[in-house]
Amino acid sequence: MSVSNTKKSLGEYYKNLHLVRYNLKLAKLVAPKRNWGILTSDLHSTVWDGECTIFEFNFYAFGIPADKAFERAAFGSMKEQVAA
Repeated sequence: MSVSNTKKSLGEYYKNLHLVRYNLKLAKLVAPKRNWGILTSDLHSTVWDGECTIFEFNFYAFGIPADKAFERAAFGSMKEQVAA
């Protein structure tokens, strides 16, 4: 991998991290009593309440069902589950 590809990948990572953190803030405003956190893998990140609800706009915008977004975030290659 060249240096330019690495920079692009890191740039995409930080852009996506910013988006998921913004979605986390929105989820907390919409449903403040839920225990929202970020579920992430090397394939996708999404906001999840730890039970049965995800707060996902990115995949929804492309017509990708919520269960697919959850699968990519939960079972991609599990890195971390961040509660915030």
